[in-house]
Amino acid sequence: MGVSSDRGLRRAVATALFANAFLVFVLQPHITKRLLPVLGGSAEVWMVCTLFFQLALLAGYAAAYGARRLPLAVSLSLHAGLVGVAWLLWPFATGDGPPGGASPPFWTLQLLVGHVGLLFTALTATSPLLQTAFARAAPHLDPYPLFAASNAGSLAGLFSYPLLVEPLLTLDGQARAWRVGALGLLVLLGLTARALVARTVPASPATAAAPGAPPSLSQRLRWLALGLVPSVLLLSVTAQITIDIAPVPLLWMLPLGLYLGSFIRVFASGWQPSRWTWPVMAVLSLPMVLAFAYEPNAWWWGAVHLGLLWCGALLCHGALVRERPAADRLAEFYLWLALGGALGGVFAGMVAPLLFTMRAEYPLAVLAVLWLAPRVPAGLAPLRLSWRVGLGLAGIGAAAAAVLAWATKAPPGVGNVFVLAPSVAAVISWHRPRVFAVCTTVVLLAITGSRYADPDGTVLRGRTFYGTHSVRDLPEAHARALFHGTTLHGLQSQIPGRQREPLSYYGATSPVADVFRERVGDGARVAVIGLGAGVILRYAQPGSRWTVYEIDPAIARIAQNPTLFSHWAEAAVVPDLIVGDGRLRLRDAPDAAYDLIVVDAFSSDAIPVHLLTREALLLYDRKLRPGGAMLFNVSNRYIDLAPMLGATARPLGLVAYDRDDATEDPSIGLFPSQWVLVGRSDALTAPTAQWTTVDVHAGDRDWTDDYSNVLAVLRPVRLARDLLNAAWRRVSGTAEGAAAAGGPATRPR
Repeated sequence: MGVSSDRGLRRAVATALFANAFLVFVLQPHITKRLLPVLGGSAEVWMVCTLFFQLALLAGYAAAYGARRLPLAVSLSLHAGLVGVAWLLWPFATGDGPPGGASPPFWTLQLLVGHVGLLFTALTATSPLLQTAFARAAPHLDPYPLFAASNAGSLAGLFSYPLLVEPLLTLDGQARAWRVGALGLLVLLGLTARALVARTVPASPATAAAPGAPPSLSQRLRWLALGLVPSVLLLSVTAQITIDIAPVPLLWMLPLGLYLGSFIRVFASGWQPSRWTWPVMAVLSLPMVLAFAYEPNAWWWGAVHLGLLWCGALLCHGALVRERPAADRLAEFYLWLALGGALGGVFAGMVAPLLFTMRAEYPLAVLAVLWLAPRVPAGLAPLRLSWRVGLGLAGIGAAAAAVLAWATKAPPGVGNVFVLAPSVAAVISWHRPRVFAVCTTVVLLAITGSRYADPDGTVLRGRTFYGTHSVRDLPEAHARALFHGTTLHGLQSQIPGRQREPLSYYGATSPVADVFRERVGDGARVAVIGLGAGVILRYAQPGSRWTVYEIDPAIARIAQNPTLFSHWAEAAVVPDLIVGDGRLRLRDAPDAAYDLIVVDAFSSDAIPVHLLTREALLLYDRKLRPGGAMLFNVSNRYIDLAPMLGATARPLGLVAYDRDDATEDPSIGLFPSQWVLVGRSDALTAPTAQWTTVDVHAGDRDWTDDYSNVLAVLRPVRLARDLLNAAWRRVSGTAEGAAAAGGPATRPR
């Protein structure tokens, strides 16, 4: 065998693996996006879908492991046939969502297993099968770098979706294009399998690789752990980022891209984390653990989360490369790695929401990285600290935290001592990984204990499939507030005489007040999608009829509990409550039933996209009486949805007005918000002079259930585009230039 033939075979296998992984990772966000409308647009949908992908990966790797002893021609033929059968079954229909009483996570898993389980199992089996076949066809070559080619294809597929596929193709168009690509993959797999079979010859002493020693149980468990921890970290970081912006493919891709990039980086040439990886991990992990209980949502925390994921994945995956077995154990190695990833997905996606009322799996994953994969930075002498000593110190910290948690009458500042001392010790010992891990563990235990001992006004905390929620007393505002994730979802004043006053985003001078004062009269029928704390019910008038749609039963229970909030109990009318996704359940209402439909649904700060599409607006319009209107709360820190709503409304004969309410006085519980009012262009006028017609730029495209592009509405992207428009108009100096640039550079407020 010449060197050129070796290179040719490696290129052929690498190309097939790249193409296979590309198609798999284009398919993942496509399927998840297809499911979002029937699952309420929850950020948790991606976590459950990722869990399915990891389980399918495990099934594929198990199939490859089981086929390792079959003749090469037989195993590759069976695989090609399985891919072909799965190709015939694509695409699939999502239906109308989970039936009443069904668990959304389990319904989602059942749907995916039944419709695309075979497809994903067949595709994910490709990588270990071809790498094993390559090792048998060229035993003198290292097959592990091919894993980097597979992950490179995954990375390319991931980022091509939000940057190219999603902006250019509808969901149906994506499904058709994927089907064509999968047919090409079948041909490529056939040609690659033929080349591998042709190269496979009986092993000789000159070419056979020495068989590797069977790995011990402890080594297998370490592979498992090194696969599990980055998986939990990936899902935790993804949830942390998407819940405050929007559950959309672009934001799923960033963490998953870093996760895959770490595989590429370490497997391509056996590269190990550099000397800065551990210091960066240490610098980022301690602030995250310290801030964990306070759920920070400043934009720059996103960089902290992504940095932790990158460094943590590098440390764990670098350890995997160091400890990989001989090529004849490749299939088993990948199987344990896949099992770890699947167990991590089960823990983060299914178990953690049941165990924790906060996203505690995130700091636990960070701690696991610190304990599992640290190496002494270059140039530093190792500090020998046995695991027994480490567990002993952690136990002391746990005991101290437990005492603090039970001592609810502890003097002020006691909790700070328990947190401050190990924090200082951690900073001093950053270059001693084991000591740093012990100190950071004690910090987390102390923070958790101090939060239970002094809950800082937290009255109730919980977690469901739709995210985390908490009820807190805010002394600075003299009010009680409901938070979903990190975002305020309504509050009630605790000042005598002001308990009945609508606050937060619904104050007396708010856009909501404008609409109810100017457009909603006696006897009006109102539908509200998204309940929150129920503050908007303060605008109900005797004789009117209200219907409230709330997807999360936990939020409905909170709003109806008069010991927490009294807006519901004291409303002028008794609203009809319908638990379920607002858009799906609204279809059951009679046509022309409402004078006003208020869309005020959020998952933390992210409004579900399926409530804003063309199909959604057509549904709302059908349910409105003549002259009725729709009111959308589009407040968001990161994305600007008003122009998209205007672009979606205009082709339907609808007009859109918006108003930014800049009122902000936390001392009395008033906060800024942005609302858009939509109705028939021949019947709707602006409620007040503060409402202006939504400006639609030439580049703004309407969104449908089949098409949405969050990249175009990110505030930094829109700002950059507006600056370019302004520069173009300045250069051209003509009205034609302004029109070509896409309209006005800024929107009037």
